[in-house]
Amino acid sequence: MLISLPLITVIYVLINLSYLTVLTPEEVLKYPSISTIFARRVLGDKWAWFMPVTVAISTLGAFNGLIMGSGRLLMVASRVNCAPEIWSMLSIKRNTPTAAFLTYIPISLIMMHIDGLTIVLKELASFGWMSVAISCIVLLIVKKKVPDIERPYEVPKAFPISFLIISLILIGYSVYLNPVAVVVTTVVAISFIPIKRFIYDKLIQRWPQLLRHGERITLFLQKLLLVVHQEHQTY
Repeated sequence: MLISLPLITVIYVLINLSYLTVLTPEEVLKYPSISTIFARRVLGDKWAWFMPVTVAISTLGAFNGLIMGSGRLLMVASRVNCAPEIWSMLSIKRNTPTAAFLTYIPISLIMMHIDGLTIVLKELASFGWMSVAISCIVLLIVKKKVPDIERPYEVPKAFPISFLIISLILIGYSVYLNPVAVVVTTVVAISFIPIKRFIYDKLIQRWPQLLRHGERITLFLQKLLLVVHQEHQTY
């Protein structure tokens, strides 16, 4: 991590400097895909195809990392009873939360066919950085109050502090550009908290048979996906 983060940062800075060296500021703002225009200027029409291919490969790698990380988030949420139980189970062959990973397939397919969803996702990015900032603050508080607690992995303080600063900058920039959208997306995201409490506390208490039906569905998916609960607790 100490090598990859600075290296990626340097590469990103050099790429943007390359764009601004070859293209004018007006062209950077005008074209939606400046990498293709950059490739045509530098490599010519014969090799311009090389840039979209490398971008696609990079996107695939980023998507792979996003799916793996998001699947782990669902698994952790399930461990603390904030999500369906099936998400916390691991594959007996690969030791991965298969059910959590597969959950993103139908969601991704649906999102691909919704027009105008890109605008919504852009507006939700500010709330995502709020979540990162809150996580960093909680991590710093825990490290200060219980410094001697046993941890599977010790995170240096420099990383949460750096991420917190970056998150606050991005949140402030989003508020500066479109404060109404930030407020609306935050309210919509927070509104799911009482909805979750209503479903788990009210509906299940009134109709306990829903819990039994949920257990049957969990057992069916467990047999279908060959997943089980983690044998050794590491959290």
